[in-house]
Amino acid sequence: DFSDALSVGFIVKGIKFLILALMFLIVTILFLSSASISGFFKIALLSGFAVILIATLLFLLPFHKVFAKKIISLFARIAKKIKIFSKIEEFFKTYSIYASSISFKDFIIIFLLTALSWLFEILALQYSFISLNISLSFLAIMVLFVITAVLERTPLLPRGIGLVEF
Repeated sequence: DFSDALSVGFIVKGIKFLILALMFLIVTILFLSSASISGFFKIALLSGFAVILIATLLFLLPFHKVFAKKIISLFARIAKKIKIFSKIEEFFKTYSIYASSISFKDFIIIFLLTALSWLFEILALQYSFISLNISLSFLAIMVLFVITAVLERTPLLPRGIGLVEF
C-alpha cells in the first residue's frame, strides 16, 4: 500500500544520505581539509552536510525501537502546537514498524544496490565530461559529484542554486 511504498522510499533515501555523508567525510578528509575554501563556501558545505545528517538520522533511526519512540514522541509534542505534525507522527509510527521488519541481510542488500546507483550517477557525470572532450580523473569526478550533491542540500537555496554553478 501507499504507506509501505513511502516507507521503502524513506529507507532508500536514508541509505542514499548515509552513503553521501560517508563519501563527503572521505572527500573532506582527503581533499577539502587541505584546500583553501572561502568562509561562505564552507558554511554552505557544512549546512548542506547538516541537512544530510539530519535526514539520515530521521530516516534510519526508526530501525532502532528506542530511537523510533523518541522520534514519534517528538512529533507528538510538536503536533500539540502544529496539527499537521500529527500526520507525521502517525506516519513515523507506521514507518518504524515497517523499518523494524527489515532484516539486516535485506538492509545490506539495499545498501549495496543504493551504492551501485550512486556509482552509476558518478559514471554518468564522468561520461558527460567525456562527451564534451573534457578529461578528468574518476577521483576528480567523484570529488566534484560529492561537493555538488552536498551543496544541493544547502538549506534556503532550492537545490543549491547559485552555489552549485559556482
